[in-house]
Amino acid sequence: MSLTETGVREMMDIIEGLKNLDPFLEDTLDTLADKFLAILQFHIRNGPFDTGHYLESWQITEKTRTSRTISSPEDLLFVILEYTGAQEHKIERKFAEALHWVDTGGEHHFAMWVIHPYQPPQPHFRTAIRDFNELAIPIINEKMKLHFKIFSS
Repeated sequence: MSLTETGVREMMDIIEGLKNLDPFLEDTLDTLADKFLAILQFHIRNGPFDTGHYLESWQITEKTRTSRTISSPEDLLFVILEYTGAQEHKIERKFAEALHWVDTGGEHHFAMWVIHPYQPPQPHFRTAIRDFNELAIPIINEKMKLHFKIFSS
């Protein structure tokens, strides 16, 4: 097997590109995690459920060299919303003097307890994954072109 000048140049480009591996990983993983979180929050915001505390509870909670973790401490609420739905149940005040909410007409309501009606499952995580999967490969390809000279031609 013999190496041509072009082959040697290509090998040198690959070796040079490996120096960019860590910045590529960090940039790509950060972009992918940010994109998934935005898609997930879009599905939460546009679903017929809590858009405040639950929406904000989803965060990038861990970063390593090769991964990003997106999670919420609201595991029970996640399971209910994503998979099981909620049976009709009574909600009582816990710490406040009364429950308080504002209806769609802007009217304030106060109560010691309410009966929350049945709520079917409302998949938002699985739909976010489906939407994200369509965008992941193009993002990775763009980052490869940005970080590695061999892919930019």
